[in-house]
Amino acid sequence: MPHAAQSAAGMDIVKLLMGGYGNANGVHSETILGAAAALAGESALLASGDPIPASGWVVSEKALGLIFNAPTSSDMTIWAIMRIVLSHQDIEVDLPDPIEVTKRVAAAVGGSPFPPLSVPQEHYPHEWSPNACPNFRLHINNIAESHDLDRTGKAMALGYAIGYLLAKTKDTLDTKIAVTLVLEIMIGVSHMIPMSKPL
Repeated sequence: MPHAAQSAAGMDIVKLLMGGYGNANGVHSETILGAAAALAGESALLASGDPIPASGWVVSEKALGLIFNAPTSSDMTIWAIMRIVLSHQDIEVDLPDPIEVTKRVAAAVGGSPFPPLSVPQEHYPHEWSPNACPNFRLHINNIAESHDLDRTGKAMALGYAIGYLLAKTKDTLDTKIAVTLVLEIMIGVSHMIPMSKPL
C-alpha cells in the first residue's frame, strides 16, 4: 500500500522536524509548518523531472501538478492529502484557493522577500523557511528511502507530514492562517532553485 508507506514516512518526518525545531518552550507552530512546506515545495520540484536552471527561477507546471493540480482525478496531490488528513481529524476550515495563491506567488517571483506571505506578521516563521531544505534534505531522503518511496512518494509523504502538523497545531494556530502560510511557502519554494546551503 503506497499510501500507508507515505503516511508512515510522514509520521517520521514529523518526528524529525519536531526534534529539529523543539526547544524548552516547545515548538513554534509557524516555523515548523513553514519548514515542512518548504521541503514539500522543493520535493515537488525535484519529483517533476523538469530541468532546473543554474540560476534564476523555475516555472514547473508538473511541480504545481504534484502540489495541487493533478493531471487526472486519480492522481494524488500534496494539497489533497493535507485536506484528507484534516477531514479525518474533523477539522473544518474555509481553505484558501491554491490557484489564487499561485498567482500571487508568481507575481512576486524575483522580488524580496520571497516567498511572499499574506498572513499577519505575527504569524511569520522564526526562520526563513527555505533554509529547511538544505538543513533537512538528506534526512528526508533517508526517511523516504527507508519506506521505499520514489521522489513523488517523498513529496506525498511531506503532504501527510504537513497534515499531521496542521492537526497538532490546530489549538495554537488558526488553521486557515496555517494552511495559507503552508501554501504560500510550498508554492514559492517550488519556483526556487534548490539551495546548497542555508542563507
